[in-house]
Amino acid sequence: MSQPIGEYLLHHHSGELKSEMDHPNLNEDVVKGRPRQIDFCLSSREKDRLTAAFELKWVTENQFDKQRVVDDLLRQEVLRNKEVQHVYRYFLVAGKSVNFKKNFQNSRANLGGGAGRIPFFSEFLDFNSDVEKTVNIISLSAPQREACDAFSKYYNSQLPRRFVTARVFNGTMDGFSVFIWRIRSTKSRKVLPLIANT
Repeated sequence: MSQPIGEYLLHHHSGELKSEMDHPNLNEDVVKGRPRQIDFCLSSREKDRLTAAFELKWVTENQFDKQRVVDDLLRQEVLRNKEVQHVYRYFLVAGKSVNFKKNFQNSRANLGGGAGRIPFFSEFLDFNSDVEKTVNIISLSAPQREACDAFSKYYNSQLPRRFVTARVFNGTMDGFSVFIWRIRSTKSRKVLPLIANT
């Protein structure tokens, strides 16, 4: 999926395209291992300023890793360039329609204590409407909040109190589905206290 998307972006963008770019805000404390990265970034032609970022996920017949999706969403939300100017941030998910529906759109999580299972990604992403969805971290169900807290601990990053997602594209053709959401911070962005990594 990365190659055709990269080629499309190169063809339609006059500035530089960077793949696997180091995240400008989440690498200060990385000592060992692979740096935290963003799948694709576009820069302005004149000033080489970060203008857009893309995280991509391909859904297979195997169960989808929910934590990786939450990490992608929150990595996008905390993305800022040095000039503190706006960056367009997108989350793209694609796969065979049957896999997309079963392993992503209809993915569920245990509430714990025998309380049953609930839809997981619908608390972050609207699959049926292009209306903006405000995600209030404090109000999330337990499994979703635990995934957000795990992000905060692992990345040593404060969580936003709220962030916004909006479906900007959805299409199905020849048995494949593609959905794209735009991720943005709220105006007057506020953060929750840092969760210590113990």
